[in-house]
Amino acid sequence: MFLSPLRKTRSHPGERALGATAFNRLALLCRPALVVALGGMNRVEAAKWPRNIVHGWAAIDAFRR
Repeated sequence: MFLSPLRKTRSHPGERALGATAFNRLALLCRPALVVALGGMNRVEAAKWPRNIVHGWAAIDAFRR
């Protein structure tokens, strides 16, 4: 399942992000569902999260040029 927004995003300016602590708590509550992080994600951010918390990640801006 998608859990969003982890971080602030350009696609939703002014909206409040969950932040790492709230995101982690919610991701753990989602178990056994697999969580896909969305919101301010890129390869660097994704690498910070253990696979048992974040199964994958999705992005909009990370793929734009």
